[in-house]
Amino acid sequence: VLERWPEAWPHLKELTRNGTSVTNTIVGSSPSVTPAVHATIGTGSFPEDHLLVDTRLRVDGEVVDAWEDISPSLLRQPTLADLYDRAAGNVPLVGLVSEHPWHFGMMGRGASFPAGDNDIAVAFSAQGKSITNPSIYSLPASGVAVPGLEDAIRDLDSEDGAIDSRWMGGELEGNAKGTPAWTTYQTRVIESVITAEGFGQDEVPDLFFTNYKQLDLVGHKFNMTNPEVRLALEYTDAQLPDLTALLNRTVGPNRWVMAITADHGQQPDAESLDAWPIGVQELAEDLAEHLGVERDDLVEGTRVTGLWLDREVLSGAGATLGDAADFMLDYTIEDNASDDVPADYSSRRDERLIRAAMPASRVADVLDCSQKASD
Repeated sequence: VLERWPEAWPHLKELTRNGTSVTNTIVGSSPSVTPAVHATIGTGSFPEDHLLVDTRLRVDGEVVDAWEDISPSLLRQPTLADLYDRAAGNVPLVGLVSEHPWHFGMMGRGASFPAGDNDIAVAFSAQGKSITNPSIYSLPASGVAVPGLEDAIRDLDSEDGAIDSRWMGGELEGNAKGTPAWTTYQTRVIESVITAEGFGQDEVPDLFFTNYKQLDLVGHKFNMTNPEVRLALEYTDAQLPDLTALLNRTVGPNRWVMAITADHGQQPDAESLDAWPIGVQELAEDLAEHLGVERDDLVEGTRVTGLWLDREVLSGAGATLGDAADFMLDYTIEDNASDDVPADYSSRRDERLIRAAMPASRVADVLDCSQKASD
């Protein structure tokens, strides 16, 4: 995204020039999704250790959200904030304001961590209401119903010269969380929490975390090559001087450190590059038809990395997970084409679509075999 819109982030460029950067280092995990990578940022460990491997997980036979009930119960490693706060007798203030509980792994487990306390954690519902899990975290009044959202919406609405409740051709009413208006508003919430709760007001270092999710949401909806993402990036970048001014004002110049990173990047929509994405839903339908069962009975969930299958339905069809994997390995481009195959793929209809497919229980064996083959 930064490379696609090089003029849209001047403030980040300035901070990069004047700050300290780690270069020539790439750290990643697959899938590169919000809960997994935020937990990696917080714990300093990879998903194979902290166990938040995706947005949804199978737990005791049920597919659940990685932060079901806004709980860190599936996070198996302590975070920096967990360890530091406990070591300092819970004297430091620890807080987070973010769009979704998926970001909480960057901060920590709050009162569920042994000898921990209810650290501040503010997320927002789909309707924009401040939420948390009060048995584990705290939701201060400073993070609830903070004024400023209407002003942010109006400012965004007026950018095209008309106050018409529309942004880039789409309705703003009820959709502010998916637009740069929320980016501006989130900074107001951060300012309210940091100021009211007293962050940086003594000699004990405090920790505060945030994630500006709108850039990601806009990318999902509009495609990173489109101008909506450029505007979202400009709005996100514009928060940096506001945050800098806030910290200078409340904590004091040269008394704070701001660390900036990203949990993942974006890629263009396949169609925008004349490419053709694998139709996961079509694959699920075809697998169910192959086994002679209903799709909704067989498939408990889908992700870009695979399918969750109901083991009992699979067994009732006389099949195993290995059989399902074999079906996927034989699955071709033509099999997956619900409509006509695009012209660029017409000569490749018989090509297998999936290079590797295996039951989850065999992943470690496959990786070990692959490593040995490359040695």
